[in-house]
Amino acid sequence: MWARVEHRFVSDPAILPAEVISFVASQLGLPLQALSGYGRRPATRTAHVATICRHLGLRLMGRGDDEQLGQFLETKVAQTGGLSALREAAEGWLVQQGLLRPTEAMLDRLIQQARATAEERLFALIAGQLGKRQREQLDALCDTQEGESALVALRTPPRAPSASSLQSKVSAPGLDPREN
Repeated sequence: MWARVEHRFVSDPAILPAEVISFVASQLGLPLQALSGYGRRPATRTAHVATICRHLGLRLMGRGDDEQLGQFLETKVAQTGGLSALREAAEGWLVQQGLLRPTEAMLDRLIQQARATAEERLFALIAGQLGKRQREQLDALCDTQEGESALVALRTPPRAPSASSLQSKVSAPGLDPREN
């Protein structure tokens, strides 16, 4: 039941709610205690995963699937770099491909890797489109020769929301829109 809904195989039934364990035990005609030792033998778990995958028409993720998921996620980063949105997109892709969902750690690693790769490409693309003057203005934002950089000043919230405090932020070196 869990694999059908979540496309994930639970290795330890003890992590499931007691109601779910009770329901499954009654479906199988087993006492609750019978499920407590489940998964101790790796061979049993492996055989059951294969049987459940065949029954549900799912398959385990292979190496090529990792790469395809990574490429799919890289296209999503430009639209949203948020981890929750990328996780949702990844889970949708896994369902569409008929794949049993990998462990949370593996899915997180794939998402982080795809996000980092896509961000590097996007930053390189953007940087390649900047003119000399724009690069100089960005460098000026990071300049710390006279103390705090303008970028740090922008990150610091104003003392109080007021026109003068906001104006002082805009007039920081390299940020005046009239300079463009």
